Amino acid sequence: MKITLIMLLCLMSCAESHIVKDLERCTVSRVIDGDTFICDDTRVRLAGVDAPELDEYYGQESYDVLKEMIDDKVVWLDITGKGYYGRTIAYVGSVNKYLVENGYAKNSSFEHKYSEHYSYYQAGAKRHQKGIWAY
Repeated sequence: MKITLIMLLCLMSCAESHIVKDLERCTVSRVIDGDTFICDDTRVRLAGVDAPELDEYYGQESYDVLKEMIDDKVVWLDITGKGYYGRTIAYVGSVNKYLVENGYAKNSSFEHKYSEHYSYYQAGAKRHQKGIWAY
């Protein structure tokens, strides 16, 4: 019993350190638009989402909500790689999900690890005519 408990605690400890190791901590200094921001001098694009540009329908609202959520705050980035324009691509806690779920952004047309989930959230936002889906 003791050995099993010790092994379980070790596995939990290893799992926790693995989770934290894969995340990068930074402070958001500026929000660019509804899916892009500056974090510790790094330009970051939210993974799995596509928010309207500032000059597009609902672009200002998407920007405003992202700014309210993360501007001047410490966030943890789950980095998935670099994008076409050299931006770091990352998930930020539940921020990405919230944007899609509430109609501030669309599920990205590119396959990503939460594609199925975000498709479900987007369908709900459409059904309830939230944000960009309110017409």
